[in-house]
Amino acid sequence: MKGLTLIGIGFCALLMLSVRSVVAEEIDHPTDAAHFNSASGVTLQIGAKRRTPTVTWATPLPIMFGVALDATQLNAKASVPGTFVYSPPSGTVLPPGDNQTLSVNFTPNDEANYRVVNNTHVQITVNPKPNPVITWVNPADISYGVALGSGSFIYSPPTGTVLLSGANQALTANFAPTDGANYNPVITTVYINVSSESLNHPPVLTNIESDPILYELGDKPASITKEVILSDMDDGFMCSARITLMENFKNGDLLTWDGASNKHITSTFNAEKGELVLSGNDSKSNYETALHLVLFSRPISGDTSLSVREVGIVVRDSSHDSNVASRIIRITNQFPELSIVNAFTPNSDKVNDDWDFVNLQFYKEIKIAVFDENGSRVFDCGDKACKWDGKNKGRDLPAGPYFYSINLNGGKRTYRGTVTILK
Repeated sequence: MKGLTLIGIGFCALLMLSVRSVVAEEIDHPTDAAHFNSASGVTLQIGAKRRTPTVTWATPLPIMFGVALDATQLNAKASVPGTFVYSPPSGTVLPPGDNQTLSVNFTPNDEANYRVVNNTHVQITVNPKPNPVITWVNPADISYGVALGSGSFIYSPPTGTVLLSGANQALTANFAPTDGANYNPVITTVYINVSSESLNHPPVLTNIESDPILYELGDKPASITKEVILSDMDDGFMCSARITLMENFKNGDLLTWDGASNKHITSTFNAEKGELVLSGNDSKSNYETALHLVLFSRPISGDTSLSVREVGIVVRDSSHDSNVASRIIRITNQFPELSIVNAFTPNSDKVNDDWDFVNLQFYKEIKIAVFDENGSRVFDCGDKACKWDGKNKGRDLPAGPYFYSINLNGGKRTYRGTVTILK
């Protein structure tokens, strides 16, 4: 029986029934209006009760200290719609620690049929932020007067400080991680000894050009470097410099110095070793300028095979040599000697009928002229197939000596001499 309507007072005593719930129901019109007034009635529902919703909440993963609680951790679920109230609430930053309790109260939307569920709880671990690992070994000893160098952290004493002489002086670095949410700032300390004795550091050469010097035999002298930089952290004056052809040096290679205006530096070239020495006490900046004035050259004579040279530069202060700064010199063209005969017999016997040349094909610019004893030009030529048949404008010339001038590649190689016509 779903419900029972009772009219009046006294029927309760007549029903010995087990009633689980009673629901009031309004009765607007009594059947016996003569004896009863209109009144509210009561509806009894027998056998119905409110159920308890199921609330589930998975244990959240550990979080790092400083991370505020949010829906990632506060994510309980219920079997029916409703409202969750968390303690502590979203946005709370918990202290570091294990097994900290999070609780929730759940209120269903349909409270007529479902009960409120309170104090469902889980536990969460909050890990402290780790410290980054900073590696910093005790620096090498320095001499008094040497300033502290630069670094990427915040240092104390700061960059540029000149420490007093003494042992075990503290240097501190403050490191602030970019990821401040997950790592702590760190302070670390090392110790340095500052000697009262002067410590001399060697000069340093940097910034020399990496591209090779392209040199054609007979070219005007070429600069070894225009960009090398000379530095020395504790010396303002240099004593000497050595510029050496270290690889494939050949007799005829020449290093010169175009710095005659400097009255403090002199130069000496050793042709057997291929080494130019600059000597004299002068400022660091003047020595750097002097290096920019060192020149390489080679005439078109002797060994003209294509090859690569390597030139090295070393500068010395009062007690130490610098590092070696080197650059490649690449010989780009081959200019062999001409083979020139000094007599020929233009008699049409097909033996030595012409005055010709061997190796002329290696040259681009050719100017050959022949003159008689009166200085009159009797022959000229400007191509790689030059040869002379002993005639001038088709006329046989008399026997005797004739003077020649040969100018190749704009004067890079020249010849002067006599050739004799034999009859």
